[in-house]
Amino acid sequence: MASGRDASDWTVEHTGDEGTIRSANYRGRFRVDRRGVIRLIWQDGPEPQDHGPVSQAAKEAIEAAIRPRA
Repeated sequence: MASGRDASDWTVEHTGDEGTIRSANYRGRFRVDRRGVIRLIWQDGPEPQDHGPVSQAAKEAIEAAIRPRA
């Protein structure tokens, strides 16, 4: 399985509601809007066939980093 398809594959660095995200194969930036929607801007993103699973794993990692459970 390709790296980046699981939330644990990602490193998230953030200040508030924006930051960077990277895995072994991909990297990008993100911002969370006022409604809580995560927007990814890929700098080195996945191929179209991997876009869905990779983006979902990245968003799960971002969610865990910016909104940790108590």
